[in-house]
Amino acid sequence: MRNDATIVPAARPAAPTNIGSFVKRMSGLHTNGTIKTFDEKPRKTVVKLFGNVAVAIGGFEAVADGSRSRGANAFLFIREAGDWQIAAMAWDNETPTAPLPEELA
Repeated sequence: MRNDATIVPAARPAAPTNIGSFVKRMSGLHTNGTIKTFDEKPRKTVVKLFGNVAVAIGGFEAVADGSRSRGANAFLFIREAGDWQIAAMAWDNETPTAPLPEELA
């Protein structure tokens, strides 16, 4: 992931952040005990590629302190000097009114 990649968490209104701020926030939640355990596993992923640009969206299952959730991660990749780099990432969580699409589950 590029150090200057933009990250957009599921919370709304959208509040884009950077990698350093996101890591600091999540580390703080772990340190202060707000989140004791966290595990995330990928589900199905769909990738579209054209030239030096790729877009991927993939479902996930997460468990935070025993509470299960599902959602989707979306990534924008760019190819630089032969390597694929994440330029941006966003995600959202499944809700009763916005279930995870079967193609990502």
